Amino acid sequence: MSNSMVEFRGGSDNSNDEPVSGPANLGSPVERTHASDQVFKELAAAILNRELASGSALPPERELSERFGVSRIVVREAVHRLKEYELVRVRQGSPTIVLDPERSTDIRLLGLEIELLEHSPEGMRIIVERQVYAAAALLDLAEQRMTSEELDALERIIDAHLAMPNRETQWVQFERAYWTAIAMGTKNRVYLRETLWFFNLLERDPRFLTALDRGTVESAVGYKALLVAQRERKGSAALYLRALRTFASGLTSVRVVG
Repeated sequence: MSNSMVEFRGGSDNSNDEPVSGPANLGSPVERTHASDQVFKELAAAILNRELASGSALPPERELSERFGVSRIVVREAVHRLKEYELVRVRQGSPTIVLDPERSTDIRLLGLEIELLEHSPEGMRIIVERQVYAAAALLDLAEQRMTSEELDALERIIDAHLAMPNRETQWVQFERAYWTAIAMGTKNRVYLRETLWFFNLLERDPRFLTALDRGTVESAVGYKALLVAQRERKGSAALYLRALRTFASGLTSVRVVG
């Protein structure tokens, strides 16, 4: 997946209600609608960003309800979700303890962390790098497993895009079709699901669209070069990575458009 997916050229029941220290800026009044969602996201972000250290006690319900301007029931709902994500440990009659997010086994935490990424060059660089470099694995496995019929279908996707008069407005649809075909060619359901998830994210969250270059003719032509390598089983992933490294400096200077 390029930076035009690589451009080619060539809450808890705390009985201990004593104040517990936490980030001074944690908590601000929130709207009542979906209030527990907002409380959950702010607390989760504080844990993931290490503002609330693992092993420390979460501020008690009373204090959190005052900080966020919501009821203790809303706080309890948010803390229960933190527990589901394995971000806190809740014990009746004891303070709620922040857990190390790196020890969590809940796969939903990946999506949550991406959702909570700051709209900043650093935050956008993280997601772009993750997806762009992951594409090499897709290419390598697909090259081993794609049939000639699947490669023919992939070529039709590329040619159809090149023939379009309004390519610049269809770049996301093209990238989605191309990389979904590659992911299907891997015959690996997890790779396919991850690829679909990423493009669903692009469509749902415009922050990530601003971090990627718009698709160009050069990108589609580059995919044609990859297709030749795939047909000959001659290292499409290596070709992709060489092109990626040529333009890798762009990944470290991702622009964020407001």
